[in-house]
Amino acid sequence: MKKFLIGKDMWSYIDGTYVKSTDKKDVNKYAEALKTLNKSNSKIITWINNSVSQSIGMQLAKFDIAQEV
Repeated sequence: MKKFLIGKDMWSYIDGTYVKSTDKKDVNKYAEALKTLNKSNSKIITWINNSVSQSIGMQLAKFDIAQEV
């Protein structure tokens, strides 16, 4: 999974190097950054869930943040 996420340029969401935008001065830019973060987070969780057995996936369902999964 690590190599897959590196290839998709999304490993930073897992290893903690992705920095969430805190600049709320430009509301549109902040909203777009938040939208991208949420979309990427959902993609990663979906990819992980699709790569594990159903019983493991059920246990991972309680997590909302990809890094926690």
